[in-house]
Amino acid sequence: MATKIKFNGTGDGIADKEVHFAGIISDFTLCGLSLDGDPETTGEFNITKEKVNCKQCIEIVLYTKKIRKNELLLHK
Repeated sequence: MATKIKFNGTGDGIADKEVHFAGIISDFTLCGLSLDGDPETTGEFNITKEKVNCKQCIEIVLYTKKIRKNELLLHK
């Protein structure tokens, strides 16, 4: 199961409104928001079991489902 995060309202009040997927790059959400705890942007966050409602995270997930495995050069 993917890790989901919810910002706790200590950020700028704009970027911290939704539930996001944590990205594979550890300091960002899937949609690119910083997870550095900076109160000037997103602020602090908590892990959650709530459903993701970030439009950008959802769009990325839906887009990746269109990519076929034979389009990837997988290293073994």
